[in-house]
Formats: sequence, structure tokens, C-alpha cells
Amino acid sequence: MQVGGVGRYVEAYTDPEVLVRWGQVCFSSRFPPCAGILITCQCLYSQIIFYDFAIVLPKLAILLFYRRIFSIRTSNRTFKLATYIVGLLIVGWGVGVMITSIFQCSPISYGWDKNQHGHCINLLAFYRWLSLPNVLFDLAMLVMPLNMIWNMQQTVKQKVALSGSLLTSGM
Repeated sequence: MQVGGVGRYVEAYTDPEVLVRWGQVCFSSRFPPCAGILITCQCLYSQIIFYDFAIVLPKLAILLFYRRIFSIRTSNRTFKLATYIVGLLIVGWGVGVMITSIFQCSPISYGWDKNQHGHCINLLAFYRWLSLPNVLFDLAMLVMPLNMIWNMQQTVKQKVALSGSLLTSGM
């Protein structure tokens, strides 16, 4: 299903009939339709791992950016500790999400081949509750540098501008 002529909804890729047609068109010259669909499902399943990296690595990069910017004020151990704690929580969350994503089905191959006997976790609930810690980490990372900014020896106008710049980057 196309929307406005641009892109496709996720439902279009999970509908078995659409996958069959897509597999027949794309893989008919090199693979039989069955193998094409299987490869497509395996690729979709493997994208979950890249999604986990795409969420965790930018957050860690922002924390390292904060550490580098505010490293001049080495006396503030609370900020250093906060960056370490939030960073470790993000890494732990990312590893947990990755392990859960990889082993979401038993056996693992049931994630892309439903013709065998197996079962999967409730993916709707998993992805719904996956976003809550993600949002909380984002909020914590937005608020973290504000105390450091407001303790700088700058004019109020410069502090407001810098705070606004960092807060706007979170949108």
C-alpha cells in the first residue's frame, strides 16, 4: 500500500501475499520464489540488530560529546558520575534489547520461517515498552548539561542561548 506515492507501510511487508509477489518479482531470475521470500525474511530479521546499534551509538556519542565539552571543569564529579551511569544504563539497555531481539523466537529460525514448529514473544508489547526507557534516556541526556551551563561564568543571555541550542537538538 503506497501513501502519497512515497514509501510503503510496514503492513505491506508483513502481508504474506505481498512478500510472495515481491519475492517472485525480485528473485525469479536468481532464486526460486520460496528461497527469495526466505532471504527477504532473514534480511528483515537481521535489521533488528542494526536498529539496536542505531539507537545506542548516537546516545553514547552525545554523552562523550558532553564529557569533552565539560572536561575543563574537572571539579564537578557529579556530572562525570552521571555521564558514566547514564552511559552504562544505555549500554545495558542496548545489550538487553539486542539479546531479546535475536532470541525473540524459539527456535531463532522461526522468526523468518513460520513453517516450522516454534513460538515468539509478544513483539507488540516488546516494542511498545522498548520506547519508554529510550525516551527517559533522551530526557536525562537533555537535562544533564543544563546545570553545567548555568554554573558557567557567562552572561544570562549566553546561558539561555546555549541551553536553547542543546535543548533544541533533542527535537
